Amino acid sequence: MASWQKAEGIDRTIADELKDTAQRFPDRIALADDAQQWTFGELIARCSDIAEKIKNCGVTSGDTVAIAVERSAHSVVALLGALWAGVRYAPLDLTHPDGRLRVLVEDSQPAAALVDSSSRERMERIGALPCVDVTTADSHATTHTPAAVPGDDAYLMYTSGSTGKPKGVVIKHRGLHNMLDNHRRKIFAPAAADGRTLRIAHAISFAFDMSWEELFWLVEGHEVRIFSEDLRRDAAAMVEAIRAHQVDVINVTPTVAEQLLAEGMLESGAHRPRLVLLGGEAVSHGVWETLRKADDVRGYNLYGPTEYTINALGAGTDESATPVIGMPVDRTAAFVLDPWLRPVPTGAPGELYLAGSGLAQEYHGLAARTASSMVACPWGSPGERMYRTGDIVRVRADGMFEYLGRSDDQVKIRGHRVDPGDVSAAVSRGVDPRILHCVTVPVRISDATLLACHLVAPQLRDADQGERQSFLTGVRNALREELPSYMIPDRWSIVDELPVTSNGKTDLAALGEGERITEKGREPANETEEITAELFAESLDIEPEDVPVDADYFDMGGHSMAVIKLCALLRGELGVEVGVREFYGLRTVERVAEFVEARS
Repeated sequence: MASWQKAEGIDRTIADELKDTAQRFPDRIALADDAQQWTFGELIARCSDIAEKIKNCGVTSGDTVAIAVERSAHSVVALLGALWAGVRYAPLDLTHPDGRLRVLVEDSQPAAALVDSSSRERMERIGALPCVDVTTADSHATTHTPAAVPGDDAYLMYTSGSTGKPKGVVIKHRGLHNMLDNHRRKIFAPAAADGRTLRIAHAISFAFDMSWEELFWLVEGHEVRIFSEDLRRDAAAMVEAIRAHQVDVINVTPTVAEQLLAEGMLESGAHRPRLVLLGGEAVSHGVWETLRKADDVRGYNLYGPTEYTINALGAGTDESATPVIGMPVDRTAAFVLDPWLRPVPTGAPGELYLAGSGLAQEYHGLAARTASSMVACPWGSPGERMYRTGDIVRVRADGMFEYLGRSDDQVKIRGHRVDPGDVSAAVSRGVDPRILHCVTVPVRISDATLLACHLVAPQLRDADQGERQSFLTGVRNALREELPSYMIPDRWSIVDELPVTSNGKTDLAALGEGERITEKGREPANETEEITAELFAESLDIEPEDVPVDADYFDMGGHSMAVIKLCALLRGELGVEVGVREFYGLRTVERVAEFVEARS
């Protein structure tokens, strides 16, 4: 319950810091991808040029700009240009369907959109917005002074909401700078103790606040290399890229870290990163132990909800023998409280509350939700607030915090925070008039957290199996037009009514796990198709007989993480390299088998 430093000590912004870095190292490589690289001098010229273009669109302080740029070095110029202009940015994940993007645009009400040639038409269709093409930025433009001040809004980042409408979290510049201060002391200094400029791989979606981890290194004067959308989804290719580009620091979710380790990222005799940053979900004992025991490699776990600027706690794998979320970052207090907001004893479980410089300003346009989630802090100065995380933790005798679970229904699906109620709300918005009600719940199957959607549709009581499967396929396909892939349920059921407990509440246990949507189609015709079908099944944790040769992998429940696993299985069993990008063009057992045979 210690006191914490106040935000008044922060009088600069990230843009100010980046400009200073560029003045010290104008000719040092700052940012690169497969198509281009820029020095710090060129980078800030581009950022300043984009800031001027934003202002020329009539966008002023307090306004929002949407960022809709295909993943590249230009993505970084876009968000830094917005910060340079003193406006807040709202990142859009272009892998999401138009329906989802339209909801975010309608909520954030951007005054303009930052685009590239591939996204301009889409954004004009979705939002009818004035567009600034960030690829036209001039590397030799005059560099202007950044317009933002610490109290300005920096970004508007969206997270799942139980009403079916994503919640926009407003973060201030001071929160970003506070995180930079913390990282300089706790992460940068140990990692760069030899004084060498480090190379950092950027492999996180820019629509995820965790993507700022790599950018802090950029501001500090290190080189950041953007991994493409295809590359960041292919563990084997990522390991090759880490070696080819001599990457020193990689920032990933624990799930991806496990895949990289399985692909040999830390093999002796080859280049390996000196620092592996983890975040976004709980770290398994296996990943923690592997990083802890690796020579000349440090793992560092960072915990933080979107509502508290990027991270609130952190610890290295060298600081604990078992997984922890660490201790509070700079200017941050973490309280473990009971339901009556009383501190619990050391070692006892309680709900985690966070206060300090990183606390979000608000949920955009949701005053009541802001008031209920960001409550008065009894241990702070007048007006001080603290955020109720919903996470259950305990504090060990050594002061380290351990994550135990959630106090509500929210779950992490492939690194994304999801409220199952958000999925249910989407189903209830008229996907099919035969659905009277639905409940979506998380289920654990083969050590993975999946979503099961139970539909109340009594009109289908007498329907045969084919009609029921057709109905479920239609519901699933309709959701794909509205929700990102990680929010599409893997399991389904159709019921006449929801079961209830003796006290009248929905009996979630009685609903069961649901079933996958069964695809019908051709059976394997040769040995290659048979083996490929078995590998499809293994990656999806289903029976081989449930894998038709001509069925789309993603219609059977496939997703990006499963694709990475499948590509590794294909390489190991059939001896043929099927890249993630290539797989997205193949998608069926039949086509993959043809691809394999053509290269055997």
